[in-house]
Amino acid sequence: MKASPTGIRILPPVYFLLALAAMLFFDRVAPGARFIRSPATLAGIMPVLVGLGLVLGGVAALRRHKTAVKPLREPTMLVTEGTFRVSRNPIYLGLVLMLTGAALMLGTATPFCVVAAFAWWMHTRFVAYEESVLLDRFGDQYRSYQASVRRWV
Repeated sequence: MKASPTGIRILPPVYFLLALAAMLFFDRVAPGARFIRSPATLAGIMPVLVGLGLVLGGVAALRRHKTAVKPLREPTMLVTEGTFRVSRNPIYLGLVLMLTGAALMLGTATPFCVVAAFAWWMHTRFVAYEESVLLDRFGDQYRSYQASVRRWV
């Protein structure tokens, strides 16, 4: 297996919680413009639920196939079913959707900056590395999967 990206010691769920805390902090300290007001903020519930479904579905599919759930573990199987038919990264997509829903519920501008930063961080620190590992491990099978399923959505 390839050497893991330098400095990765914190797993995505911890980054998710840190991002959520940062969103709450910025919403209180430097909210920026308020562009969504209650009760319209309740619209954020839907992306949270969809995101949670993607995360749980992705984890379930990986466990069902007895392959690595943690990002830096060696995959034993290429999973292409369930939520992996929609996105090559349904778990990361789900985390981003849940943060987007939280930002909608907060209704201010700055939490959306955190969502964008989180998505970028997941892509650069995890997705790019995992894709290179999957390509090395599964070769043409992974190339075919890449050609038929989008990275995020």
